Amino acid sequence: MKRLLFLLLLLPACGDAYNSPGPRPDGIDKYLASFKADAAKYGRDFHPDDFTYSTVKSFDADKKNLFFRTAARCVDLAHIEFNKTIWDAKSHLLRELYVYHELGHCFLHREHKNSLDSIMIADVERLNESYKANRTKLVKELFTGN
Repeated sequence: MKRLLFLLLLLPACGDAYNSPGPRPDGIDKYLASFKADAAKYGRDFHPDDFTYSTVKSFDADKKNLFFRTAARCVDLAHIEFNKTIWDAKSHLLRELYVYHELGHCFLHREHKNSLDSIMIADVERLNESYKANRTKLVKELFTGN
C-alpha cells in the first residue's frame, strides 16, 4: 500500500508535467467569459474555475514542431499552459482562438480536425484571416461538431 501511494505521488512528475508555471496570462478572463457565454448558447455549463491557467517562458519541444510555436496547450485535461512570449504577441482574435481551441480539448474533449471549418484545426493560426467573418459558424462547430 505504501509503495502504491509513493508511485501515485510520483505520477504527476511524469509525462506532461507543468513547466514552472507562472501567473495567469494577461487578458484571459475576457476570453473565458466569452467561452462561458458561447457554451451556454449550446447547452454547456462551463465553469472557468474548474480549470487552471498559467504562463511559461517556453514549451519543451523541438523547435521545428508546431507545438513549440504555439501559444497554448491543454495539459492533462485540467490545465491550460500559455507560452507567455507568443501569447503576448498575439492579436485579440488569435488569443480568443487559442483559448477556444484549448478548451475544445480540455472541456469538450475534442481532438484535432483537419479542416478550415473548425477551431479544432491543429494550426489555429490558419484561421486568422477568416475567423472574424466566420466566428459564429466556427463556434457552432466547436460546440456541436457540425
